[in-house]
Amino acid sequence: VLCTDARACVTYINPAAERLTGWQAFSAAGEHIDKVAPLRMATNGADAISPLCQALAQVRTLGPTPGVVLQRADGQRFDVEESASPITDRHGQVTGAVMVLHDVTESAAMAARLAHLAHYDALTDLPNRVLLKDRAQQAIALARRSGQQVAVLYFDLDGFKQINDTLGHDVGDLLLVEFAQRVSAVVRQTDTVCRQGGDEFIALLPALEDPEQACVVARKILAICAQALQVQERRLQVGVSGGIAWFPQHGETIDELARQADAAMYVAKRAGRMQFRLCGALGEEPQRVSC
Repeated sequence: VLCTDARACVTYINPAAERLTGWQAFSAAGEHIDKVAPLRMATNGADAISPLCQALAQVRTLGPTPGVVLQRADGQRFDVEESASPITDRHGQVTGAVMVLHDVTESAAMAARLAHLAHYDALTDLPNRVLLKDRAQQAIALARRSGQQVAVLYFDLDGFKQINDTLGHDVGDLLLVEFAQRVSAVVRQTDTVCRQGGDEFIALLPALEDPEQACVVARKILAICAQALQVQERRLQVGVSGGIAWFPQHGETIDELARQADAAMYVAKRAGRMQFRLCGALGEEPQRVSC
């Protein structure tokens, strides 16, 4: 709680406000409210208009308003909800105002974490199927307008189950994280790599002009597994098999494209693994991507 006079200069702050702002009550007395409790917009860091100054100017109660950050002089930031009310005398004249700040830092952080988990895989921090589907819809809509193509790569790790069974799930999880990081490093920023579950992954490559662009990514993924992956003190060898499908040749939605790429992946497995297969025309055998 912070109180001011009619000029928005502090007359009182309670102990909780002292802890939040970093100001002692005697030091804050007489200082402008924007100096003692500087507020910023959480979205872009721009200065936020003090609700107390607004309450004084408009002679009305404001708030509570979320999405605001209290920026202390020492650099520490707190997510707050703010509200303010003018104080009037018995003649209706404004003599000051009171502002209440609620520290919601922990709840804001929890909300941000839950929002992140709703769209990202908890283990690898890759986009999950929900976010993949959303990005795929946007990519396909853009491809329809521009005449470009969208590629979907469906792939999994050969030999992963054996590592999981012999060395344990903890090692298996670390292997998936290492593999996910390496795949993310070889695709464009505009591409999306998603973990489907287990050791299965999907890569969405939007705005492509030629199938060879997807084949380049497939070769990079194969190269990742051509050498052993370092996990803790172990060097683990796995392979990768995958399939590639195209919009609009092989499907109109991400689900259709994923099914076609998945089918091509199993052709790659039957053909000896450690390869990608590119879907062909209807009835044709998927073509192997040359390395």
